[in-house]
Amino acid sequence: MLPSLQTPEFTTTVPSSGKEVKFRPFLVKEEKILYFALESGETGDIVSAIQKIFTNCILSDFKVDDMAYFDFEYLFLMLRAKSVGESIELKLRHDVEDCDHVNEISINIEDIKVVTDPNHTDKIMLNDDIGVKMKYPTIENLSLVQQDQNTFDIIRDSIEYVYDQETVYDDFTKDDADNFLESLSKSQFELISEFFATMPKLRHEVKYKCKKCKKTETVLLEGLQSFFM
Repeated sequence: MLPSLQTPEFTTTVPSSGKEVKFRPFLVKEEKILYFALESGETGDIVSAIQKIFTNCILSDFKVDDMAYFDFEYLFLMLRAKSVGESIELKLRHDVEDCDHVNEISINIEDIKVVTDPNHTDKIMLNDDIGVKMKYPTIENLSLVQQDQNTFDIIRDSIEYVYDQETVYDDFTKDDADNFLESLSKSQFELISEFFATMPKLRHEVKYKCKKCKKTETVLLEGLQSFFM
């Protein structure tokens, strides 16, 4: 029998909760899982692969399927930093008139943060009396999106509770939630939709000078896939 190699352990903080989690770097067996998923280019395959890697590598008592999607993205980047290296090499095409040069850009993973819109709130007042408390979509929700689940269903499943001045309504069925959402005016429904538009995102601004035309450009990268272009 061959000897076993010691694997280091690290800790990082979950953005949404501030909870500290312990993890180990992914090994060759996990890298193979990720490689085949990235080759397919399908978001569903990539999410599924990272779920498997998290199950193997997160050492704390932590429910992977229940984490908010932006936590999922952030934790994967931290895991990747300790497994492969602190930098990510991107190829960004300078897609402007008279120049389509592909620039190679290096990003330090430690500089990538989860950013929250200053106007974001998870408690939304629909009128003077009734409000809604929302919860963040999870990896499971995203998997359902890949299966063509209606966006309406994602919004419904993200309602934590409804409240008025006297009562919190947190025991309801999907039919109850459907009926509640369908009773809203367009402007009230848009207030709830704004929760998703402004919720925390993995975001990083890249400023670079094109090596061909020498013009300076700024690119905003959002979401996990942007960092593996």
